Amino acid sequence: MSKPPVKQTNIILEELRKYTYHFSNEKELQEAIYIVLEDLKDCIGEVKREKELPSGIIDFYVIQHKIGIEVKIQGSDLEITRQLEKYINEEEIDSIILVTSKWAYNLPKTLSGKPITVLWIPNF
Repeated sequence: MSKPPVKQTNIILEELRKYTYHFSNEKELQEAIYIVLEDLKDCIGEVKREKELPSGIIDFYVIQHKIGIEVKIQGSDLEITRQLEKYINEEEIDSIILVTSKWAYNLPKTLSGKPITVLWIPNF
């Protein structure tokens, strides 16, 4: 495992927090997030949508920094934790950002020694 990409994670979080999001489903929120990530290309490098991993498909993958970004607007803490745990155990992932419209996720700050960051996005 390489060193977690803290600087790039913070850049992504700061940029995503700048906007107000209007969405009726997860795909609409993903589309809005992708636009923001594409604008950050010069800072964070190339972003791949729906990156296929052996354990499943993560919504976004920041290739150069091995950051996975998963978007969830539904699901229990247990379901989300299990899904993130599968992704975080992949060699290609050094950290995960969970972007969610659900306020009360109670997730661990790390899984398998790798950081998990939760970003709450209200739906207006």
